[in-house]
Amino acid sequence: HIDQAYQPGLAGVFSQELTREGIWEGLTGRDTYATTGARILLRFEVEGVPMGQALVLDGASTVHLRGRVHGTDLLDRVEIVKLVEGEFVVLWSERPAGTMDLSLEVADEAVKPGQLCYLRVRQKDGHTAWSSPIWFD
Repeated sequence: HIDQAYQPGLAGVFSQELTREGIWEGLTGRDTYATTGARILLRFEVEGVPMGQALVLDGASTVHLRGRVHGTDLLDRVEIVKLVEGEFVVLWSERPAGTMDLSLEVADEAVKPGQLCYLRVRQKDGHTAWSSPIWFD
């Protein structure tokens, strides 16, 4: 596996246009993710709200989480991690067999204000990616 102490990481930023202003808008909007250096592509949203944003629940206790991953190596594990009462727990996990690509849709039936969740991906080569969290207000 990779030696994390000597590997540069990467940040992925989604923007409307490939300009300095567009990239800055993506950064300040937190529509971002990070990797341990591999050029993994990752997208995560809850009810259409992209990573890095807050979802206003409006009394709903069930939400639908969606994600897409394109790895640079075979995927080892894909997880949705959720903060519940100050503890991070794995809400959903899958160990894809022999693929570099995965699309997911998961229902969370116990969402409450003050929680957050994010998508975490680990490849067979040890490289990892994490989405910015989505907060529940």
